[in-house]
Amino acid sequence: MLVKKELNETETKRSAKRSGMARRITALVLAGVLTFGGTATVSAATLRDVFDAQYYSETYSDLKDAFGTNQTALYKHYKTFGKSEGRTSTALIDVQKYRAAYPDLDAAFGDNWDAYVNHYIKYGFSEGRNSFGTFDARAYADRYPDLKAAFGYDVLALYKHYLKFGRAEGRDASAAVVATSSYTESSYSGSSNTGSADNGNNTSTNTAPIRTNGRLTNPETGAPVAGATVTFRLTSFNATAEEAEAATESVETTAETTESTEATETTESTEATETTESTEATETTESTEATETTESTEATESTEETEEPENGLVVGDGYYEITTDANGYYEIPEFVPGVYSVQAAAVGYLTLTVNSISINADNGSFTLPTFQLLSSDMSGVNTVAGVAKNATTGLGIEGVTVNVRANWNNQSGDVIATTTTDADGNYSFSLERGYYTLEFARDGFVSTFVNVASSNAIGACEGVLSPTSTSEVTSTEFRIVLTWGETPRDLDSHLVGLDDANSVFHIAYYNKVERDTDGNVIASLDVDDVSSYGPETVTIVNARTDATYYYSVKDFTDRYDATSTKMSESGANVKVYQGSVLVKEYNVPLNQAGTIWNVFKIENGSVVDINNYNADETTMYGEYASEYNY
Repeated sequence: MLVKKELNETETKRSAKRSGMARRITALVLAGVLTFGGTATVSAATLRDVFDAQYYSETYSDLKDAFGTNQTALYKHYKTFGKSEGRTSTALIDVQKYRAAYPDLDAAFGDNWDAYVNHYIKYGFSEGRNSFGTFDARAYADRYPDLKAAFGYDVLALYKHYLKFGRAEGRDASAAVVATSSYTESSYSGSSNTGSADNGNNTSTNTAPIRTNGRLTNPETGAPVAGATVTFRLTSFNATAEEAEAATESVETTAETTESTEATETTESTEATETTESTEATETTESTEATETTESTEATESTEETEEPENGLVVGDGYYEITTDANGYYEIPEFVPGVYSVQAAAVGYLTLTVNSISINADNGSFTLPTFQLLSSDMSGVNTVAGVAKNATTGLGIEGVTVNVRANWNNQSGDVIATTTTDADGNYSFSLERGYYTLEFARDGFVSTFVNVASSNAIGACEGVLSPTSTSEVTSTEFRIVLTWGETPRDLDSHLVGLDDANSVFHIAYYNKVERDTDGNVIASLDVDDVSSYGPETVTIVNARTDATYYYSVKDFTDRYDATSTKMSESGANVKVYQGSVLVKEYNVPLNQAGTIWNVFKIENGSVVDINNYNADETTMYGEYASEYNY
């Protein structure tokens, strides 16, 4: 019996060892540090590479009291105790939350913390995954043109610059302001320009399901695409919701770690007992993992076994599939907020793939861009051309680098073509029929991305760039950029707020500049476009945190027709920059009658959704409606 027991224990250990080795091999492959048939040449980033002693000390007061800024002692503490206690040692990534948010990574890497760090740096960032860290590489690069020119979006290089130089220089490495908007794109009716592809870090505190809707059209005919299938696949949850879930799991993990530590301390005096308990703990853990895996599989199978209702909506685990109606519209009434990849497909059309769209809104309703599908019965090369414009002047910008990437919302993939704008801001490409993302970048401006379709549709593909902020207090400087399609010809921006004397002001085409009692500019209409497309730009130089500002768009062309749907069909898009960072973006609501679009308000220094559509001009004044004078 003793021999049999020893043999069984030996086989159990061998099996565990084989399982662990297989898991480690899978993790190495996914982390990009193991190759077959060759030698790996890319060194993997580790937690040691991104450890920040200052961050670790300042985050945990007990460590600061004990070790001060002693880097060696702080790292030793993290390696020996901090990691198992669930402490975070870097602003770049919260490994526990990253693991909790992505089951595929958890399955591959297990407790290999270094693999998670390496995965995010090499793949996760470009895939749009949330690191749950306070350092935002994209925002850091976008804020500082010198860094973007030197490092591009190289996550590790940007982070190391921040640690060595940026922090001491007072540079801001935080994410774009956490706002309550959703990612949007505009689509230009009858044009090959389908609007913005900026995704940024738009998140929301909302975790409740929202109503999500959109439309599909043929850009060459203007006709709706009926019977098309639009598929959404969740890539990560809304940041706030995920943080809450991860925090709960972190508490459970900490509790388990504490129990494990106590058990170890209790059995330190008896090595044999410790070994026995460790073996039992391992068997229990494996049994638990097996049970959890089984339950997870059963839950997934149960979720996936869904019935297709009459409206064509299919809902699964992090999955939505909807069919467009006769007019190309679709609507999902209960949509879980998060970051999604999207595909739109229809018989006789080229399939459109859209990367990483953040879908959320505080007001319970989210409008997706109008996706433009190209018929598959044509092929060949088309010209994609346009102008790179300055948002504050409406004029062309010379020397803008324009990069082309395949598919939509592809902000960091391989560049397949590049050019530079001429003295008037013009650029041109010859591209195979299909879908592309254009990146517009130049020193002194915030880079912007535009989704385009290379087709026979006539229309310019414009890239509107906002200058980087020169304000010393960038958190109170806002720039609002409106663009739209060919019709209606004239959409107007309206901003209502309080001046320094608490009097209501109204920025519009008839009052383009508002000044304070000392003659300083409070807000201005920088560009007033009256001939389609835009931009139409409003700047708030120094927003008061004790006052509310309301931004609306009016259809001036159809101002006398309260039943008009022209603006709703215009593909109008509003970008909101705070300082040099794009913090919000909005699409005009679809299939609505009216001439007024109340887009958002700025309250306590933050952008808050309104997204109301009507024909009542007094709504532009918000809480100042009693002062209406337009």
